[in-house]
Amino acid sequence: MRGSQGEGKLLRILERRLPLGGDSGYRIIRNLMFETPTGTTQIDFTIVSAFGIFIVEVKNYSGWIFGDPNGKCWTQSLNGGRKFQFQNPIHQNFRHLAVLSDKTGIPKNLIFPVIAFSEDSEFKTAMPANVMHFDGVAEYVQKFKSVIIKPEQLTEIMETFLSWDTVIGNEKKRAHVQNLKNSHAPASVHAKDVLCPVCGNRMILRANRRAGNKFWGCSKYPACRGIREAVED
Repeated sequence: MRGSQGEGKLLRILERRLPLGGDSGYRIIRNLMFETPTGTTQIDFTIVSAFGIFIVEVKNYSGWIFGDPNGKCWTQSLNGGRKFQFQNPIHQNFRHLAVLSDKTGIPKNLIFPVIAFSEDSEFKTAMPANVMHFDGVAEYVQKFKSVIIKPEQLTEIMETFLSWDTVIGNEKKRAHVQNLKNSHAPASVHAKDVLCPVCGNRMILRANRRAGNKFWGCSKYPACRGIREAVED
């Protein structure tokens, strides 16, 4: 729900600040989903223009954000000392870029990844130019001034992208969303083969040294710090 709310907020910003349609305008696709050899993946926003194709990964997070562009995981720090690890969104979006290029034949240098965080978050480490808050996305996109895609190709690109949604269908879309929810959901202390939501490796049942409460921690710790809540059943 929180992710969907963040996407809705960003969409309203983009629709207000980007000139839409026409040869020099922008076209926005929300939640572009396509199949991969291992399942389905989704791009939160695909912005198509004569100046390039921008793929936007939305992170509707609050708190402090710590991230190394080359690191496997980033950290969200909340009030009360709570910390959560999540997959490096730069790496995540680069995989989207690679699949998009492979499926369409569009050269990778015409596709630009963007990472957009909610204004409720605060960056506590230096971020690359393509990592920003929602409020900066439209301005960043409009910095690209060189026409690199012919206007007559824009319609063809849009039709190709939208046709993927038709092929995948609503059932697979719902399954994709449910899989995302399940991968982060609490897991029973008696469960087997609990998988890390960050890297996909198996998790180990651990106990907090101070409070004594149990949680699932990634077996690859400290290389991966993914966690899931452990619950009694």
